[in-house]
This record gives sequence, C-alpha cells and structure tokens, in this order.
Amino acid sequence: MLIKYKKSWVIGHFIFGSIWLVFGIIFALDTINWIPSFYAIMAIYYIAMGFYLWYYNYLTLNKDAIQINGFLGKKMKWEDIKNISHFAGEIKVKTESKKMVISKQFVDSATFKTIKNYLKTTYKGELSI
Repeated sequence: MLIKYKKSWVIGHFIFGSIWLVFGIIFALDTINWIPSFYAIMAIYYIAMGFYLWYYNYLTLNKDAIQINGFLGKKMKWEDIKNISHFAGEIKVKTESKKMVISKQFVDSATFKTIKNYLKTTYKGELSI
C-alpha cells in the first residue's frame, strides 16, 4: 500500500516557493547585493521539495516491511517490530534499536484511519492503537 503526502502539504511548498521567488524578483529589481540570491535559493528549495513530495510517496506498507520514504527514510520488517502505539496524532513503531514515527500532519485523516486499520489487521504483536 502506497500512502501519498497530503495535497495541502505539497501545495504549501509550491506556494512558499512562489512567494520566495516574488520576493527575490522584487529585491533584484530594487537593489544589487546578495539578498536576491538568498531568495532565489529558498525559492528553488521549496519548489524542488514540492515536486519531490508530489512525485514520491510518504509511506509504503507491504507484507514484508513498513517504510517511510524520504531523505532520511526508515524501513522496519514486521518480524522486528516490538510495539506499535498511537498518541497525539502520531503512530510510533518501535523495534529493539529503532523508532519510527508516522505523523498525521503529512497525510489526510481518512488515509490515517486506513493506516491504523492496516496496522491492526497486519501486526500480530503488542498494539495500542
């Protein structure tokens, strides 16, 4: 099961990138110094992050493992997981040495309920959701 990022989260990155770009253009027309390059770098960063979030998935759930995709993504096999708990809009998955947090802010609420139901049906260990 592939879980995409929330659309408002992705669109927010495009909006912030556009705002930074507008500021960069305004300052580039007004003055000649290093400030417009800062705005251009921030615009490129946010727009690139928007495309990254739009193209790639936030979470991958399959029969072998659970994986958060991204630059510092984590992957845990189902047989290594010791505990899954839910608190304050986050699902915490723990093994002996690792901890993974699935945050509700990155997915919409219906998808978050789907994730919880999938974990309830797939995981056979200690579960407090």
